[in-house]
Amino acid sequence: MSRPTPLRSLLAACALLPGAVLGAPFAYVPNEKSASVSVIDTATDTVVRTLPGGQRPRGIASDGRHLFH
Repeated sequence: MSRPTPLRSLLAACALLPGAVLGAPFAYVPNEKSASVSVIDTATDTVVRTLPGGQRPRGIASDGRHLFH
C-alpha cells in the first residue's frame, strides 16, 4: 500500500468540507447586553434573523429544530 502524499491528504480533507458546511448552515450568537440571539448564515456571513433571547442569553445549543439556552 502506498504512503499518502500531502496532496492526497489535502484532497481528502477538501472532499469532507462541503458536508460539514451543509450540516451547519447557521451560527447562533448570543447577544447578552441586548437580550437577543443573532442567526448568522455561515455561507454568506450575514445576520439573517435576530431572535429574542430572554435576559442575558448564553450557552446556546440547537438540535436542528429548537434553540436552547
